Amino acid sequence: MSYLLRVQLPDRPGSLGALAVALGSVGADILSLDVVERGADFAIDDLVVDVEPGKLPDTLITAAEALDGVTVDSIRPYAGMLDTHRELELIDQVATARDGRLQILADGAPRVLRVGWATVIAVGPKGPYRVAGSPGAPETHALGLPWMPLE
Repeated sequence: MSYLLRVQLPDRPGSLGALAVALGSVGADILSLDVVERGADFAIDDLVVDVEPGKLPDTLITAAEALDGVTVDSIRPYAGMLDTHRELELIDQVATARDGRLQILADGAPRVLRVGWATVIAVGPKGPYRVAGSPGAPETHALGLPWMPLE
C-alpha cells in the first residue's frame, strides 16, 4: 500500500538521506519526492512511499520521527495514478500459479487497488465464508451478504 507522507526536516546536507535510510529500514520504498516548502533552516517534503500489504503506517511515523529534528506533519493513503505494471504483474502471478490462486489475488489486490486489505468470499449451503484474505483483512464472519450473488 502507498502512503503520502509529509515531513518537516532540517534543511542541511544528509538529512534527506538519513530519512530515506530510516524509512528503508522499516521496509518502505520511496516512489517519489516533492519539496513543498523551504525555510531558513527547514524543508517540508511530500514523499510517496510504498509498504508491504498489511504493514501499519505507524512504522513510517516512528522511523521518521526517530531522527533528530524530523516531524511527520501528516500521513494518508495515496491513491495516485494507477500503475498498470503492478496490475499486469498480479494477473501474471495468478495465471501462472499452480496452487493458491485466490490467496495470491487477495494478497496482491491491496497493492494494486491501493486499499488496506482484501478478502475473497464465497457463498455455500451454510452461508458466506472466507476463501482467502490478505494480511490485515478482518477475521469476522459475515452472517449474510444481501448483495450476493452479484448480477
